[in-house]
Amino acid sequence: MIDDDDDFEEQFEEFCQMTDEQVDAVLEREMSGYQRWLDSLPPLAHYRYSRRLTLESCRNWRKAIRQGWCVELFTGYLRERQKRLLGLRIERTTGSYPGSA
Repeated sequence: MIDDDDDFEEQFEEFCQMTDEQVDAVLEREMSGYQRWLDSLPPLAHYRYSRRLTLESCRNWRKAIRQGWCVELFTGYLRERQKRLLGLRIERTTGSYPGSA
């Protein structure tokens, strides 16, 4: 956890000076840690977490559409997020995500 802005600035400068291989290694380590955390969640907590992220995405796409940004493209993204919400709901009810059998 980053304590203050100065630590963040120092860590960001160090990160920017890394080679591509070092950056890839750091990202791989962080992503595997995130995946372990996500896999450790109980089913209800995993559902709630996924649903919250998906709802945030829906809100962001709707806001972009209202502002007139790339309406066709963002409408497609919104539709995909809505399908994801439906899939999460089905997974919570049946225990398996649609199409993953």
